[in-house]
Order: sequence, then structure tokens, then C-alpha cells
Amino acid sequence: MPYSVYSQIQADPTSVGADLEQLFSAAESIYRQARSAENSGSRFAAGAIELSSLSSSAKICASTHEDFSKFDWNSAVSQLSDAARTYYGIAQKLDSLADRVVRAYSLYSNADASALKILGSLINEINPAAHLKDFFAGLCSMTGGVIAGSVKEKRFAPIYAITETSQYHEGAVRTFSCATGLANANSCFSPFDHSEINSAAGRLSKITSRINDKMQGNNLNVSRVYPQSSLDPANCISDALKNEHILGSGSLGNSYATVAIQKFVKKDGKTSWVVTIPGTDGQSDSPFGWFQNAELMSDDYMQRINADSARFVSESMRQAGIPPGDEVALVGHSQGGIVAASLVSNPDNEFHITHIITAGSPIANHPIPDSVWATHVETEDELVSSLDGSSNPVSARRATVRGKVSYFKQDSTVGKNSTVRENDTAIQKGTIIDTDEENKKLSHGMEYHRAAWEDAFSLGSPVLDMHDSHFRELTEGEFAGTQYFQGRMSK
Repeated sequence: MPYSVYSQIQADPTSVGADLEQLFSAAESIYRQARSAENSGSRFAAGAIELSSLSSSAKICASTHEDFSKFDWNSAVSQLSDAARTYYGIAQKLDSLADRVVRAYSLYSNADASALKILGSLINEINPAAHLKDFFAGLCSMTGGVIAGSVKEKRFAPIYAITETSQYHEGAVRTFSCATGLANANSCFSPFDHSEINSAAGRLSKITSRINDKMQGNNLNVSRVYPQSSLDPANCISDALKNEHILGSGSLGNSYATVAIQKFVKKDGKTSWVVTIPGTDGQSDSPFGWFQNAELMSDDYMQRINADSARFVSESMRQAGIPPGDEVALVGHSQGGIVAASLVSNPDNEFHITHIITAGSPIANHPIPDSVWATHVETEDELVSSLDGSSNPVSARRATVRGKVSYFKQDSTVGKNSTVRENDTAIQKGTIIDTDEENKKLSHGMEYHRAAWEDAFSLGSPVLDMHDSHFRELTEGEFAGTQYFQGRMSK
């Protein structure tokens, strides 16, 4: 079943470098030119029809008027038709250009919209009853989503309880943390503190880490492995996300809990590195199990860096030979992204991490330094990235791409290559994903995050260009190969 991913960007408005009023005015002007071209095309088309009709009469008059017989009626009709098609084509291209400008406007103005949304949330949360309100609103929306989804798919479809309630995910998670008593009471009712999840994770992980140590042991074993095939060099963010997808799928012939570390050598002899980190696999002897997520989400940085998955990645980096001064980029999906955020936010970090890329990772409350480039990709209904209970902060070097996933279908009234989303009145283009899934599922897979990035990046965003340029600078030079390390836990 094909899906369309339509993205927006949350970024620091001062780093946008675009005049929103000028963008909107430009879009209006382009639309007017498109309508003018379309009208010209209509006039040429009408002329072709009229001339074609006159040609029939001309044949009757040809015997008495020599000029009628000499005139090439078919050629004239053909030229008028060609002119009509040309102008229609120009109108279509102008419409497409205007659409892209509007998309750019929506990308940048979204920062202001997000700020208003957050401000409204802050005002509501001054009242302690806001958590209860979030809970009941989410419950009603979940029920309605399941009913509507079940009718649509003609089967019981509980997945819609999650996919149709994305606006309540963060509030619901905060509510749960406070209602269970795990979260710090002060953070539960503070209008400016959304760290309930992290304080709850810190308390919870003190229990779960002991359980996990009993189950799988606390001895970390890291060994270098050699998959059947290897990743291509990650020279840009798109490459990095692609490699994350390939590594996580195991299609290299690699097993679970495998980290890939790529080395680049610059012209001056300096080296830089890209570390690709997989997500949760849930295997009984894996450092990327379910319990490790709670430790990585803790508000205590010592708990975070001592999580099995964080220890594994750090040890892999040591064994790969990454020296303290070399620039390093970390790329991670799901738990892998939380590992990246945990390592870079460690005040005693032994590595020079200058860029992290996360996909579907709840890292809003990790204290990532402002000096680090942080590129985050999320989708609205995946739930996982909302488990931090808060929107990602923005800064000059921190941006989040948010993708909205919708089923799309052909609209025969607007042409073969156009797509429309269900429940949308206007035609909107996005990046298309063609999956074999017949029914709705969470958009937590890397294919959705890759599409979200591509959709946003294709619009020529200055913010994303800066992020991509930094990553390209970090990886410029000669590619010196990829090392793979596998992690296993034992008693």
C-alpha cells in the first residue's frame, strides 16, 4: 500500500534566513502568472476548436474561393493545439514552483506555529488538571480512532488508537509518569519543566537494571565482525540514514547489535569518523534490549552512559581506534539515537562528537550542547519519539524534521502523477513510500524517517542545507573503510 510523507521543520527562526512575507508574496505572484498562462492556453485551445470547425465549411467554399483550398487548415489547427499544450505546460510548471514556495513557507512559518502551540501547552499546564484533561481527551480520541480504523479496514484495528492520537502522545506519556508516582512531583506541575519522563525513567531503571542484570548478566563482550557485504561511505545525511536502514535490517549479513564505524582521511592527514548505531532488537543477550531504554532516558547522566548499549558503543569506538581529538558523527535509530544523545550529553565524554543524527528517538530532554550539530527526524504517529513527553528544543545548530504519513491515492481528475491525501481538500505532494503492508502500522521504520528527510531536504531548506553541509565537511576526504563490532551480554 503506498503512503506519502509530508514534512515540516522545527528550527530556530533566526537561522532560517528567509523573509516569510516575501515568500508568500512570491507564491501569490507565481500563481497569478500560472493562471495567466493557463488562460492563454485556453484561448489557443478554443481557437484550435473554432478553426477545426471552420475548416469543414471551407471545404465547401474551396470550389469558388481559391484561397480556401490553398490554406493548410490541419497545420494551423495543429499549431494552435501545440501552443495550447505549451501554455498549459508552463502553467503546470509555475503551479509546481508556487507549491514548492508555499511548502517552504509552511516549513519556516511552522516554527512560529509550534511556538504558539507550546505556549498554549504551558498556559494549560499551570493548572494541575491539565494532565487529567490530556488523559480523557486522548482516551476519547483513541476510542474514535479504533472505531473509524476498524470500519475502514473491515477488521478490528487497535493500531489506530496510536496513529490517530499523535497530538496527545506527549501529554499522555507525561500524565502516565506523574500518575504512577514515578516522576518528580515538582516537574509534574511545573509549566516550564517537561522532564517528568526522565525523572520517572531514572527511578524505574534503578529497578529494571537489576532485573536485567539477573536475566542477561552485566558482562559486555565486544568483538569485531566481518559481514558478507559492507556499507557505502556516508558522505551526506541522506547516505547516513540509508546506512542506518541497511545496518538495522541485517541485510549486510550482520547479526543483531552490530555497530558500524567508518573512517575518513582528509588531505591534511586528519581523520574523522561516522558511527552508525542500531535500534532496540530485544534479543536475550543483546546490549540493545528493552530495559536499556529506561536507563538511557534517565535524568542522571551516569545511568545513561552506563547503560549496556551506551557502554557497547563507547567500547566499539575505542576498539576502532578513534582518538580523543578526531571529529565524530553519531547516527542512530530509536534506541541508537538515544545512545547518541546520551554520549554527546556526557560532560566527561572522551570523544569529540560534533554531529548527531537521530531517527525516531525520544531525546528532547537530553542536554545536548549547543556547540553540537543535532539533526533529528521523527514522524507524527510513531509514538516512540514522543516518549520524552516534549517537543525537541531548537537552536542555531539543532533542527527537527517532522514527517506526517498519509495513505495516498491517484486522482484521475488532476493527472497521472498527482496524489491526494485522504481527508485533504487540496492536492499535496510528498515523498512516496510503496510498501507491501495492506493495513495501517506505526511509522517507526527507517523507510518513513528516510522519506521524511528527503521530502524536507528536497525543498532546498537553508537550515537543512547547513546541517548537511556540516556533515559533508566532516566526511570529506578519502574513505578509509568500515569496521563492524558486535556486542553480547553474559553473566
